Amino acid sequence: MNNLSILYVEDDPMVRENFVEILGHYFSHIFSAEDGLSAYDLYLQHRPDILLLDISLPKMSGLDLAEKIREDDDKVAIVMMTAYADQEKLMRAVNLQLHAYLVKPVQVSELDKSLTSLIDTLQKEEDILWLKEDFKWDQTQEELLYHDEVVQLTQKERLIMRLLTAHPTQFFSACEITNELYERPKNDDTECNNVVQIISRFKSKIINTYDKDLFFIQNTYGLGYKIRLR
Repeated sequence: MNNLSILYVEDDPMVRENFVEILGHYFSHIFSAEDGLSAYDLYLQHRPDILLLDISLPKMSGLDLAEKIREDDDKVAIVMMTAYADQEKLMRAVNLQLHAYLVKPVQVSELDKSLTSLIDTLQKEEDILWLKEDFKWDQTQEELLYHDEVVQLTQKERLIMRLLTAHPTQFFSACEITNELYERPKNDDTECNNVVQIISRFKSKIINTYDKDLFFIQNTYGLGYKIRLR
């Protein structure tokens, strides 16, 4: 069983109960709601990985809910369920980045196909850490990527990225990074200053090569260095 979560929204209580039971075979965490407003509250509380929405819902339609969520969340996966009569409404969904849409009444085989594909995609993405300026760090391969192209790193740049991405909420001083690079306590301030220069050259390489204004390593006076996440 994966550790993914899903928010399922359906106003018919019998259909909702049946689907929640089915979804229990795929997900460890299932949240369900009967209308769009309740669903939005649950989304804000739990930030699920996947939304399974009926296009026609009380209080707030599935499309309105998806549009509201997409205002500040472009990562959550959305699957929309529609009746044949709702097909024209999907024209509004062109910019919502839907993973899939399922025609009601939804066949179990189609649901299985869609969820299996989505789960596989999300599990692969779990090893990817999205950084500022469209860069991402593959934690398994220890590779920095820009638009899926590998950015060439020196050994020390790779070690710095490994440390900062392993602790994305933590600041590290130059001397703490030095200890990681050389796997021993620093001998003097010269080594710490060397790390400052390494990161400075790393920043110049990225900004000049990729024409970016913002480097994905944050340097805050008095705190140190920290990775910038999207």
